Amino acid sequence: MGCHDEICLVCAISPAGGPHSLIHHSNVAQESAKLAEEILALRPDLQMDATGIASIVAVALELDWDECRDVGLPKIEGAEGLWAGHWDGLSRAVLVGHWNEGECVNEWEELLVDDPDDEDSPYYEHRFRFPTGLDVAVLPGVIPEGCEPCFYFAEKGPTFDANYGQKSTLGTFLTNYIGVYNKVMEENPNVTLSTCCFDYLLHWIDFERLPPPRISPSGNALSLPGELYEIVNSRLKHKGGVQPVDLCFLELTSPRGTVDSLPCINYDDIDITLDQYQSHFECARRGVENVAQAISSGLRGVDLIPALRQDYRCWAFMRTDIWPLPSMAGMDKLVYTVHSMKETPSPQPKRQLDDLPNDILFEIFDQISIPSFLALASTCRSLRARLLSPDVADPYFKHLVYTGQLRWILPVPGVPEEDEHAEDAAVHWLAHVGSSYSKDEADTAPFDSPDFPYYQFARACHLWDCTRNRRRIWGIVKQFEVLWHNYRLHGWEVDRFIRDK
Repeated sequence: MGCHDEICLVCAISPAGGPHSLIHHSNVAQESAKLAEEILALRPDLQMDATGIASIVAVALELDWDECRDVGLPKIEGAEGLWAGHWDGLSRAVLVGHWNEGECVNEWEELLVDDPDDEDSPYYEHRFRFPTGLDVAVLPGVIPEGCEPCFYFAEKGPTFDANYGQKSTLGTFLTNYIGVYNKVMEENPNVTLSTCCFDYLLHWIDFERLPPPRISPSGNALSLPGELYEIVNSRLKHKGGVQPVDLCFLELTSPRGTVDSLPCINYDDIDITLDQYQSHFECARRGVENVAQAISSGLRGVDLIPALRQDYRCWAFMRTDIWPLPSMAGMDKLVYTVHSMKETPSPQPKRQLDDLPNDILFEIFDQISIPSFLALASTCRSLRARLLSPDVADPYFKHLVYTGQLRWILPVPGVPEEDEHAEDAAVHWLAHVGSSYSKDEADTAPFDSPDFPYYQFARACHLWDCTRNRRRIWGIVKQFEVLWHNYRLHGWEVDRFIRDK
């Protein structure tokens, strides 16, 4: 394996923007037959056999995805495209770690270990130990000119070697990239994240609720990047899911199939789309519900691509800085006007919950999940009219957006263009519900307008591909929050760091 795509430790997307085609062209026949069997099992009412369905699917799969990847996607003013590779937030990186000019930052360690199968024949284990997180640096990652966007070098790092794509001196090798000249990733403790995911980690993790920061052996508190570096490198299973025991026998890939992800993080199999290169969506597919419905509706050829894209979960590789607009397909069904839901509902039998004041209702809602709230609203017409009315649903969902489980909906300070894109979308939603809000004349941001339809906007964000990916990354960040809590409470899971002399 000469080289491979490098993926972000959080979102599992490569700097090239993720896969560029649904499947490899050589797998069309096999994949079409597989999908046909699943479609027939799901929709036995279809008036065609497996061969006919496979033929329909094969035509769509054979289309050049690079030509068709924007089919069904709206054109967004001010944005080149919606794929991750179109946005610097996901196609550029920050590198967290240690670099010494021309010097190895690690230490080689030999340990004499008893052989459990032969007590008279102890053997040596060889491992690298890494510097602690005390003095880590955070550097911007750059892709050298003329190099494929597969991996990064630090801005002040080594020059690009045209023969091997790296310099062989360990101390100047700055990425998680694996190559025959780097042996294995255990030599390199440095961490690579996309720029937006680095900001998401720092803003979405509730550090105030975590135990106090770790103190280094020298008595100094570690920075947040320093803690992240130690969290990643002190896992029981290291990057790639393997332990640094004997470098001669280390596998280059984990049971999960990647080298840049953490086995303790559930990436929902988005990470296993990396198979040396992150070129195909095939491993991300979940079911055939959308393509089965599309075929049943008579869609063929290029018109099947949006349905295929949903089943192959291509939304997980969308940029995360674009919010839904009410004018987009399907969004109009979610929208009410400022006045429509305020009309008196049809008379219904009174129930005790209907009589509670809003402040008591909000106290109850704080104790339940969003699905439970929606289930409660669906129990009868009177509760639906009350709970989903703007004077109840919007304050409740605004509370969730600003302080609760929907904080991922708001833009993150420091992420390029997020504030601008989010506010532009908010202005469109206010206009669509009949609000008189004017951004030029208002003293408040559009999200602070009393007319803002938080409930409908939150529903739209759950459906819109870009914000679905945003919510996916939020879930991964929350997994890192658990790791951070355990790290601050219990310290290293495994000691892989250089001991004080």
